[in-house]
Amino acid sequence: MCNISFLILTTIAMLVYPGGIESDPTTVGYLFFTNFFSDLGRIIAFSGTSNLASRSLFVTALTIEGISLCSSVV
Repeated sequence: MCNISFLILTTIAMLVYPGGIESDPTTVGYLFFTNFFSDLGRIIAFSGTSNLASRSLFVTALTIEGISLCSSVV
């Protein structure tokens, strides 16, 4: 269940990412083969706009997955 929520939350985070990559801040949206996965967790996207929605989804997904992994070890 947690793996499914991780996929859903990170996919939505990719869809709402405002855009930009380090070498070209004018790109629009998340480019799967160009952006780094960790770009979803940036406070300000490379385009200079706020990345609050994408960051919130990304942090939530990683937190849920981390808790899930820790609880499965114990």
